[in-house]
Amino acid sequence: MSQRLTLTKLIVLIVFSITSISSLSGKPNISCPVNFAFSFSDQSSLDETFSDYIKAFILTEDGCAITSATDLTSFAAPSYTGGTVTILFEATDCNGTASCTATFTAIDNCAGTPPAIPLCPANMTLGNCTSDEEAMAAFRLWLEGFSFTGGCDVTTTDLSNYRPPGCGGTTEVLYEVISQGFAVGCRATFAIPAEVAAPDPIDPIPTMGQWSVICLFLIYMIIGVLAHDSNSLLAVD
Repeated sequence: MSQRLTLTKLIVLIVFSITSISSLSGKPNISCPVNFAFSFSDQSSLDETFSDYIKAFILTEDGCAITSATDLTSFAAPSYTGGTVTILFEATDCNGTASCTATFTAIDNCAGTPPAIPLCPANMTLGNCTSDEEAMAAFRLWLEGFSFTGGCDVTTTDLSNYRPPGCGGTTEVLYEVISQGFAVGCRATFAIPAEVAAPDPIDPIPTMGQWSVICLFLIYMIIGVLAHDSNSLLAVD
C-alpha cells in the first residue's frame, strides 16, 4: 500500500507541475493542472491526491485587483471505485475574466471483473465434548476455511464475532462477500455433541468354574429336600 501511494504521489507531482497557463492581456493570470487519471486502492489515498490536485490551480493578479474567483473547496473528490470531476476555474478582475478547465478521474480498476464467490468449509462436528480451550482452538482453525475467490475491492463478514458452542450446541456461520455491488453468501455449522452417559454394565455370563459351583449347590439343595421328605414319611409311619 505504501509503495503504491508513493508512486501515486510521484505521478501527481510530475503531472501537477505541467500546467496550462492562461495569460490574456489585461486579465487575471490563471493556471490549471493538466487532466489527471489514476486508479486508487482506497478512498483516503484518493482524497489526499485530490487535495494536492486542487492546490495546483493557481491565480495571480495582473496589475488589477481580483474581484471574484472560483471557490475550489466546493469540489468534492470522486469515489475511488471510479468517477470524474471536471473543474472550471474562473477569475475576474477589473479588466475582465479568464478561465481554464481540468478533469480529475478515478479509474475503476474493477471494470470487467466478475463478483467474488464465497468459499465455506464443510460442516464440522467434534468427536466428543471438549474443554473450552480445545473447542476454541478447533473452532479458530475451522474459521480459516472461510475465504473467497475473484472479485475486486471485496469486503467480507467479520468472523471474529463468532464463538464456538457449548456441549450439545451448534454455531452456524453466515459468510458474506460484497464486491462490485453484489453480495453473495454461504453457510456452515460447527457442532459439539453433548456428553453421553455410559450404559449400565451387563452382567457377565458365568464361567465354567462358576457353573460347576452353581450345579453343585443345586444338587445339595435337591438332596436336602429329598432327605427332608423321607424323614417326614418315617415320622408318619
